[in-house]
Amino acid sequence: MKHTFCGLDFGTTNSTIGIVKERPFLVPLEEDHSYIPSAIFIDEESGDWSFGRAAVEKYMEGHDGRLMTSLKSLLGSSLMSERTLIGHRYYAFEEILEKFLGMIKSSAERSLCHPIHDVVVGRPVHFKNDAPNTDHLAQEMLTRILRTIGFDRIVFMYEPVAAGMVFYAEIPQENHLCLVVDIGGGTSDFSVIQVEPPRGRDASAGFKVLASNGIPIAGNDFDQDISIRLVMPHLGLGSTIKSFSNPAIPFPKHFFYDLSSWRLINRLYNNNTILSLKDLVHVSNDKVRTARLLKVIQERHGHAINKGVEDQKKTLSDAGPSLLNLEYIASDLRIPIGSGEINQAIHNSLAKVVTMAERTMKDAGVHAHQIDQVLFVGGSTKLPLVQESIMSLVPEGKKVIKEAFGSIGLGLTLEAAKRFGSTPALRGGDIR
Repeated sequence: MKHTFCGLDFGTTNSTIGIVKERPFLVPLEEDHSYIPSAIFIDEESGDWSFGRAAVEKYMEGHDGRLMTSLKSLLGSSLMSERTLIGHRYYAFEEILEKFLGMIKSSAERSLCHPIHDVVVGRPVHFKNDAPNTDHLAQEMLTRILRTIGFDRIVFMYEPVAAGMVFYAEIPQENHLCLVVDIGGGTSDFSVIQVEPPRGRDASAGFKVLASNGIPIAGNDFDQDISIRLVMPHLGLGSTIKSFSNPAIPFPKHFFYDLSSWRLINRLYNNNTILSLKDLVHVSNDKVRTARLLKVIQERHGHAINKGVEDQKKTLSDAGPSLLNLEYIASDLRIPIGSGEINQAIHNSLAKVVTMAERTMKDAGVHAHQIDQVLFVGGSTKLPLVQESIMSLVPEGKKVIKEAFGSIGLGLTLEAAKRFGSTPALRGGDIR
């Protein structure tokens, strides 16, 4: 029987798509990788598009063009109605998202050898927190894009709930009260789910969502915190410029905040910014450091810096600090970064994330001591301090670490099988 449905996890940092061939599985999107970085590179000369790891490699190799990451953060923003000039052509941001998601859909269709019409797609509990109507607007935009690339029936599901479904399908048939912690690149989302042995024919009857909550603070914000605290001072953050009336005016900070944001880096790469920085360096009281900033913008090293910071975060260990090598900016620029420095840098952002976890349990009407399972998914939950901070809320809970980049996609695929497939639900050994 042909299955014409899929589960789609369009993530801020990485994306997956799942289908069913006898059992649910994630489609390999790049060689043997079941997830693909949510990134696009458009070559300025040829106009060719590259996706995922290939896109990042093109940029790192120095090809002329535009690298765009954190594509999901465009949803619900004013940028979605705008166009951006790349090479000799203007591209609508909606077109860019259509290209990326269309590529993922085509990969799944090649694996199935027939078209896919129906999708269960994940979404954060809140896309952004800057306007009450942003969630509706973001989902509406994503729906329009999904219809454009060929989906007919579209169902949305909270991402932490999808991860909880995988947990429910794999555990023994016992009673559990579980806090799902999904911290990715763009949002931190939480659900409290109650699971119990299914009764009757519906295998999903024992799965109940008590509360879900989220906050648009996550891994990308941690990266920015680390960069602002540990890297940007080496490029002039905290320095001053002189004028006729004031010998020590603070150097404008917005350059550093844009440079340390995956989403905003590209808007620095223009002649107006370079001319402004040249003027500022001329009147700077610290020409060595601010000249580095100018070089970074001129040579478009922003993504390379952020990737270096992200890699340092991912390889955190107790073995002591390691060096972030920025010799491509200055021959002697190597910055020691250790777990202590990173923990201090992300402290304030993480505190807001932890507060949201507490609020979710309160909304669910449960006390922390009642939680017996804490399910961690999403790449940013690999940070030791993140796990320690969440587990301190639920001292009696058992920590369950799931595959960081696949659980949500599998959960969405399970829900798609339930809604669009011939069987009402799948459990246990049916998942791969």
